[in-house]
Amino acid sequence: MYKQPKMHDWWKVQLLRKLFGRLPGLLGKGPGKDMVECTSRKGRPQSCEIPADRIANLVDVLGGSFCEEGHTLFYDTSTIKVTSGCSGIFKLSANFSDCEDLGITDSGVYRIKPDGASKPVNVYCDMVTDRGHWTVLQRRMNGNLLFMRGWEDYKSGFGSASEEYWIGNENIHLITNQGEYELRIDLADFDGNQTYVTYNTFSVDSESTYYQLTIGGFWGPEAGDSMEDNHFFYFGTLEVDHDEYDGNCALLMTGAWLYADCGKSNLNGQYLAGPTHASSVGVVWETWRGASYSLRYADMKVRKIISPVI
Repeated sequence: MYKQPKMHDWWKVQLLRKLFGRLPGLLGKGPGKDMVECTSRKGRPQSCEIPADRIANLVDVLGGSFCEEGHTLFYDTSTIKVTSGCSGIFKLSANFSDCEDLGITDSGVYRIKPDGASKPVNVYCDMVTDRGHWTVLQRRMNGNLLFMRGWEDYKSGFGSASEEYWIGNENIHLITNQGEYELRIDLADFDGNQTYVTYNTFSVDSESTYYQLTIGGFWGPEAGDSMEDNHFFYFGTLEVDHDEYDGNCALLMTGAWLYADCGKSNLNGQYLAGPTHASSVGVVWETWRGASYSLRYADMKVRKIISPVI
């Protein structure tokens, strides 16, 4: 059953109308390029439809919905329809290239479209850690998702941005070639310890180079640099082997990674919950907990340092 918006919420909407109404292309005489207004009129919900080619995301400008009941979001490949059972002003964001570009303040799952991408992708935006604006590329947190996969899965990405996922090598390439990016890796073990490392240079080249890695400028309070051997090396999976080891590092370490001579890190390894029976087969950061320990949590996230000069 539809409920009328509360009066104090109605006044918030009116205030925002006045605040933004003078800005051309925003609220003025109708929906502008980036804003659309969906307001309940005479107790009945109003529907708003916007072409999907203008939309990559839908974010509530006010950081919280005015809706009590009957608020539904429908979307498909052609339109996004907002059926609002209450007053609200919503921001439509098209083709934002990373989490910083979105201009958001709250952490959560959003849709971005990196330069050159054929379609948007869901990502988790970390707006809390070290001033925020991090685009999360990978997360391990509970072992519910299988990471021992082939080339095509790692190319396109898999999992859910709200839990465990890999955003995809193609997306990592596109994101990190939009400018200069730093990388942060957060780690946690099963004994309550947490740490992190940062690299002030991080980018991944195209598929034609097997997603060759450029990484440098390490800093870490205690975890050590387990990526020190991976600079200029290539992504390897179960069936695509480009490492320096005589065999296949992905098979040996039961994962997929930017392997050199297998190396000291394996954040896409098996989720084995602590000490392991074999070396380097788990979620490993060797210079912190050793090669025979699988971590409880790991994520990789990037943030732009300098935009490219056009």
